[in-house]
Amino acid sequence: MNVYNDVLIRSAPFDIEIKAKDGTSYYRQVTSWADGTPVGTRPTADLTIDSTVTLALGDLSRISILTCSRFDSDRIEFSHEAGVGVTVAIPCREVPVP
Repeated sequence: MNVYNDVLIRSAPFDIEIKAKDGTSYYRQVTSWADGTPVGTRPTADLTIDSTVTLALGDLSRISILTCSRFDSDRIEFSHEAGVGVTVAIPCREVPVP
């Protein structure tokens, strides 16, 4: 099974963070999914999670997919631009769930 959109392919089960507008985070595991009802031309997915979250749609800030990852280098680059700020570059790699 795969959850997909324009840039993502993910096999179930996988972990997500559900972030409320008040800053509360709920961590859940997606155990299965099915194609949802499209919104306009955009596909959607109906996700089944391992425990209930009671949250009104208006109180939802975001849903993020969580992955296991590691730094892929011992080098971290900081690039300071006067009047703009600092850009940080850290090569990362997704790894299998331990």
